[in-house]
Amino acid sequence: MILEHLGKLHAYEHVLVLLLAFGPILLLAITIRIARKRNAAEDE
Repeated sequence: MILEHLGKLHAYEHVLVLLLAFGPILLLAITIRIARKRNAAEDE
């Protein structure tokens, strides 16, 4: 069985792939930044 490429992705599919790929990384970065700001504020 040979799997064939189904063609180019639509614009919304391209955005969805990017969100699924980089969304969790961005969410983690934002969470770390907020936690560091809170810790800095508590230290002062």
